[in-house]
Amino acid sequence: MAIMPYCRACGFDAGAQAIYEVTFRSDVLQDTSWFCDAHAKRARRLRHLTSTRAIEMMRADADRGFSGLLLRLRLSTGRAR
Repeated sequence: MAIMPYCRACGFDAGAQAIYEVTFRSDVLQDTSWFCDAHAKRARRLRHLTSTRAIEMMRADADRGFSGLLLRLRLSTGRAR
């Protein structure tokens, strides 16, 4: 039985939705993770980080309830996080 890829940010099963591969910075090996539609764009923006740090940031943003639009609005008004 094959294991289906899942989103590293939310755990969404790829069986019902498209899933995308994102390669992150790594000092030793290629650091690749899978993400659902909802998280792939944010993951690609954070690929200069390690996957662990990027996923921590994505989950922290989700816990605070920031959407992509809200993040852009906050950044454009000059308010610091």
